[in-house]
Amino acid sequence: MLRHLTGSVDAWTANGVRYPLSAVLYWPILVGAYRSGSLNADVVRRCLVPACIALAGQILWALAPYYLPASSIGFYARSSVVWSLLATMYFFADERVLLRTWGFYGGMCATIAGFVMLSVSSSSIATGVTTAGILIIFWCAFFFGFYAVSVRHFLRGIHPLVGFGVVSQIVSIGTLTGMAWWGKPQDLLVMSPRDLCVLAFSSVVGVAMGHYFIYTAVQRLGAAIASGVGALSPFVTASLAAFFLGESLTPIQWLAGVIMVCGAIVLLSTQQIIVRSIRQRETAGSNA
Repeated sequence: MLRHLTGSVDAWTANGVRYPLSAVLYWPILVGAYRSGSLNADVVRRCLVPACIALAGQILWALAPYYLPASSIGFYARSSVVWSLLATMYFFADERVLLRTWGFYGGMCATIAGFVMLSVSSSSIATGVTTAGILIIFWCAFFFGFYAVSVRHFLRGIHPLVGFGVVSQIVSIGTLTGMAWWGKPQDLLVMSPRDLCVLAFSSVVGVAMGHYFIYTAVQRLGAAIASGVGALSPFVTASLAAFFLGESLTPIQWLAGVIMVCGAIVLLSTQQIIVRSIRQRETAGSNA
């Protein structure tokens, strides 16, 4: 949807509409949370770090479709798994045992190799991939990788609807500021009704609903698993981009993308084996 909108609105304006619109949808929930006492100053303070990371990632995510095809963005974004695991090991000391496994290094090398291979193969043929786009999506993946971990670390115990409800308000301040400084909100007045509907729909599905599910998954499954399940998303994105936008990947690009996804799966599988082993030892110790 964002790639489709590149011909109608700039990234700053798209961000300035999508996030605030999703934030408004959370107002009734936040009002109820405030009245019940589950929303207070401490909750807002705990949301500041995830909100700042989310804002940086969101800006880059909105810029990416102007420099990369949608089909490529899906695969590039999977490199966020690497950053998510590194951040997980930084915040949660018990998971640093990953550094002593071959699976960690094998998965890491496969993910990085796939990223480089996809970048080189895409740049060598006329696919709409630019160097600026590769840099944008690289840093976007960096922030999104840390974003999932920051949600788990700072928002533990906070209901996902309340957590993202607060985060969305903070991020909206940043996206509205960006639209005021660098966007062209006047373009909204000449957008077709169809594109306005796509813009609104992308806000509801991609931001309001998408982030709620992310927050719920992170709290129930952990940041790494939540990021890893997203390994399926590049194939969905590529299929939809081919159907709606006429974009297609070359066999080499598909191979590079599959290598990235396989690397992510190896990383996450290794991490889960270790986590289960740690929990079994803890259970055995407590029973003893």
